[in-house]
Amino acid sequence: PDVMLFDLPPALYYDDVLAFRPQIDGVLMVVGGGLTTEREIREVERRLGTETPLLGMVLNKAEGTNLKKYQY
Repeated sequence: PDVMLFDLPPALYYDDVLAFRPQIDGVLMVVGGGLTTEREIREVERRLGTETPLLGMVLNKAEGTNLKKYQY
């Protein structure tokens, strides 16, 4: 199956996502680390409704950690 990704403006401030809803099967939400609040995420979920599944979230602009301690 083909996959298309639409890079749309923030759903909380623009209605582009709502306008695209009939053409999409789901939403992958990008949230800003330390910027996006849980309340904002819940509001976007509410606006999407049950007809548009939230497929997942991508954490963007996250603060780094000391990865030297990380190993497989």
